[in-house]
Amino acid sequence: MDLSLPLALQWILAIWTLFSIGAFIIEKLPKVIEYVRSPPPAEPAKPRKDYWIGSGAALGCAVIWAASYASLGMISSSVSTLTTNIYLLGFAAASLYIASVVYGLFNRSAAPREPVQPPSGRIALLVAANLGNFVLSVLALKYISASEAMTLTNLAPIFLAVFLWYRGKLTGKVGVVLALMLVLAGVFILNIDGTFSLKAGSNISGSVVAALAGAAFAVWTLTLDEIKGTFSGVVSRLQTLALVFFLSYVVLVTLGYAVGRLETLTTTDYVLLALNGMRVACVHLLYLFAVEKAGPLLASVLAVLMVPFTFPFDRIWNGAAITGQLVLGAFLIVVAAAGLLSDELRKARYE
Repeated sequence: MDLSLPLALQWILAIWTLFSIGAFIIEKLPKVIEYVRSPPPAEPAKPRKDYWIGSGAALGCAVIWAASYASLGMISSSVSTLTTNIYLLGFAAASLYIASVVYGLFNRSAAPREPVQPPSGRIALLVAANLGNFVLSVLALKYISASEAMTLTNLAPIFLAVFLWYRGKLTGKVGVVLALMLVLAGVFILNIDGTFSLKAGSNISGSVVAALAGAAFAVWTLTLDEIKGTFSGVVSRLQTLALVFFLSYVVLVTLGYAVGRLETLTTTDYVLLALNGMRVACVHLLYLFAVEKAGPLLASVLAVLMVPFTFPFDRIWNGAAITGQLVLGAFLIVVAAAGLLSDELRKARYE
């Protein structure tokens, strides 16, 4: 029995959804601009214990991201980027919402009577950053290996440092400039060949896409940090993340209707996508906790350690070669991120 919708109805639904999304963006755009221009919220001093707890959570995120990112390389050649992200975001949204319901049922006191919702402009910004990070991260795997893509997406702390400076949360120092120079050197080393010329072809495209994914993740981290005061408990955190992932899912499903290409997935593909979707839900909740406890820059920098963690997974599952050039480029980027970490550790020592 064919349960698919008629083609005309599919186009009507796609056009209507695109119209609704466009209207939503037009309505929220002034609020997003107002958010960017507004001063950052005041933050109370954190106890040193929070930095240690948040650091542990960020390291956990690094390990999970490394394993799952390499596993996506096992399906990226047979399943399109759009399909991969539709399944990931759909499973993540469902997992987060179910978790919020179950947690609320077993912890009645955890359900806030009057939850404080984040401003809609920031929700729209989270959706845009989430889509950018997911789509570009998986798209990069079409051009370069998981290890190279992971290295370049971890330009996020550098982008985040720039955003924090713009928001008045980070002062410009020599260490920041040196970190940027190290990152640029690392990216150059990743993309040169034996004659010290930039590699032509898909490597350049993949590198640019992966770097843009890092910028999107920096926006995600900064926005999470600035809405943390609106959360009243675990349930509100789960529901906010579920809303963001659901809206992202709706946008990608709409694009899927417009493209109109259906793919046949194997059982292995379904299992990998389902497991990674649930992983997405867990790791983003854990990362939100890390940002709240350790601060955005410290959490982002520690998450960079997923780069060396990715190498063994990528080698075992995808057969990717681990070259000295790749290790050196990754090392320089990790060192640059670690330089940005020093200010946070110094601050934590005296709080």
